[in-house]
Amino acid sequence: MGILHCFICLLLITVPSIGRADTLAPSALLQELQALEEDFSYSENYRQRVAQLVSQKEQHSSAIQSRIAQLQCDSWSANHVSDYLQGIQFAERELGIIKGRKNLYSEAGLRLCRGWFRQRLGDIAKAKDDYDATLSMASQLGDLRLQAKARSYLGTMLASQGDMLEALHNLKQAKALYDGLGLTRMSLRQQTLIANTYRRMGSYVQAEVLFDELLQSYRDSGDEGVLNDLRVYQGILYSKTGRDEKAIALLTLAESYFMAQQLWMEVSEVRLWWANALLALGRVDEAFAKGDWLDLPQPDHEVEPILLAMRNLLRGAVMERKGRYQQAVDYIELAIPTLTSEAHQEMLAKAYRIESSALKSLGRYQTSLQKLERYIETYQQVELELQGHRRLQMLLEQDLDQQKQENERLQVRRKMQQQELAALEAARRWRMMAVVFGGGMLMLVLLYQLQRGRTLRQLTLTDELTGIQNRRQVQLQAEALFLRAKSGHLNHLSVLIVDIDHFKRVNDRLGHLMGDKVLTDVARTISASLRGQDRVGRNGGEEFMVLLPGAPLAAAGEVAERIRLQVANLRVDGVPDTMPIRVSIGCAQYDLRDSELSRLVHRADMAMYRAKEKGRDRVELAS
Repeated sequence: MGILHCFICLLLITVPSIGRADTLAPSALLQELQALEEDFSYSENYRQRVAQLVSQKEQHSSAIQSRIAQLQCDSWSANHVSDYLQGIQFAERELGIIKGRKNLYSEAGLRLCRGWFRQRLGDIAKAKDDYDATLSMASQLGDLRLQAKARSYLGTMLASQGDMLEALHNLKQAKALYDGLGLTRMSLRQQTLIANTYRRMGSYVQAEVLFDELLQSYRDSGDEGVLNDLRVYQGILYSKTGRDEKAIALLTLAESYFMAQQLWMEVSEVRLWWANALLALGRVDEAFAKGDWLDLPQPDHEVEPILLAMRNLLRGAVMERKGRYQQAVDYIELAIPTLTSEAHQEMLAKAYRIESSALKSLGRYQTSLQKLERYIETYQQVELELQGHRRLQMLLEQDLDQQKQENERLQVRRKMQQQELAALEAARRWRMMAVVFGGGMLMLVLLYQLQRGRTLRQLTLTDELTGIQNRRQVQLQAEALFLRAKSGHLNHLSVLIVDIDHFKRVNDRLGHLMGDKVLTDVARTISASLRGQDRVGRNGGEEFMVLLPGAPLAAAGEVAERIRLQVANLRVDGVPDTMPIRVSIGCAQYDLRDSELSRLVHRADMAMYRAKEKGRDRVELAS
């Protein structure tokens, strides 16, 4: 929807040149790029500066061209659905032109823009494909800025679809990337989106605390565009928590800003939230009038589908309040298809509730009961997912607190070790040189780990030895995916349990250091065999858990076989050919028998043990 993305890129369309300026020196060019990338005013001055860069774009490297292209996206107006359709056509035409040239920078930018347009049109699956492809290309290029931007878009979209944990995962990664690049304002943007995601999760107190902190930061910066987005988010929060007068006050300011900027899609969305606040206050006629857009210069066919659905939902609620029950049903029936296709479950539940009430008043009791059952089912799905998200988030934050305390203890202990080593070196410089040197190397390794571990999330989520997810994190990811599969929002979910064959023999004969190397190399091999959306974690000892969202059992078996073959081809320095590295793998797919995640994992575990019993180095599928 418009408010959530008013700062997102729009299209790689050529902005008319306003005259060629002298080509900027490299250092000045980089400064100008960064200044524009952190400017969200979209003023006339901003557009002119972008136009000057566009006029010189062909003189620069592909990496610089990609950044200029992203600024073209940001500077282009998109107030109508026809703009979105033209944008997709343009992006696809340009992708066809560069096909075969291996210009990943340009392709990534085009895919990102096309994905955003697809998202605005409600084509969520294709939008996600474009975002995933952009992330993959950005990773190949080592372009952290593009990775951050793609994760920001993806996280925002996932939040609107109700996939809160994955949304937070992507938004927090985007924030961390921007922090690492020193882009403070972009980092604050991500923090705003993170706070809004907490609001969507129903974590209202946490969201409000973050909003209040951000509000002061934006006031100090004078960034009116971002400050206005924050007003909208806070307005929605106030409305959700029964403070509708405060919501209206903020949304009034937001509407004035968007009207002045002629951002009609954003005006439409703000008015819908405003109308819902009026309806909650019992001001029914005002709500209906506010939710109408007759004064805006855009016909209905140029409005985003989700906004039309929200307006029909509002009109249905108004008609039901006014006792015009058949009109209420008609409006709700217009809203339901889009709410369903775009997976807006909370609004869909509201639609079924209103329709059930209206049908009951019309005396159509059987149909009313059916709609009531749909409401209860949808509402329970929403609550189940939100409760699960909140519970998992709480567990993760508890882990972060515990890890912070552990990290502080490690710092103290390592400083003490460093002092002891220095004393030993002074007292027994020659006789203990080897010991001190070894200890010094150990300290360097420990300090390196400490430096990497300053990001608490990494310390909490990764296995120290292998670098993949630890047991806690992979279990949290599994729980989140399991909830999505159970609620019907994930078509398939398969789990692999991978166990290294005869691992004890490696430890006993070659030592634990060699065993650690085998574990690390096997973990790396498994990771390299997976898709971008898959997850792998060390489940304990020599056992790994692999999560395959969207993969039915047959596809999971193919992934497992690929892992088995890759491990079989693995050669670890120091491990003789007489002790080949092999794995046994059990696969299980979620079905209705799995009331809890533990049952699904148990079935995969049992399949792995059958593989062991049948001679090891094989894949077994759970029945």
